[in-house]
Amino acid sequence: MSGDGGTGFLGRFKPDYDSVFVEAWPAYLGGIMVVLVILGLMVSGLFWGVFGGLKLWGDWINHFLGLSLLGIPEQLESPLLHRMSIMNITLVIGAFTAALLSRQFLFNRPPKLEYLWAALGGSLS
Repeated sequence: MSGDGGTGFLGRFKPDYDSVFVEAWPAYLGGIMVVLVILGLMVSGLFWGVFGGLKLWGDWINHFLGLSLLGIPEQLESPLLHRMSIMNITLVIGAFTAALLSRQFLFNRPPKLEYLWAALGGSLS
């Protein structure tokens, strides 16, 4: 790891790292990868789902707050054991990891007009 201007191991590794993690991949490759994941789930008899895990999280929060009037069952499955909840957690962790590896992770404030659209959409739902 001498300062030899990028001819060491890390210098040779950087172009490969950039081509995999920093540069944009073709859209068709992302589509192929999604199809492979869906096929893998179908072969195993499962399906891709997001809302079941989110519902379970909402049930846990409502149960924690004591909102028993909503018809929440007394015995809830743990979010760390529920298949769809684990898929949601790994999706968020994977997206976060990809953003960190590509050096694209930034906190940005949306334009002021977006707050108006969010309030309007929230009030209509």
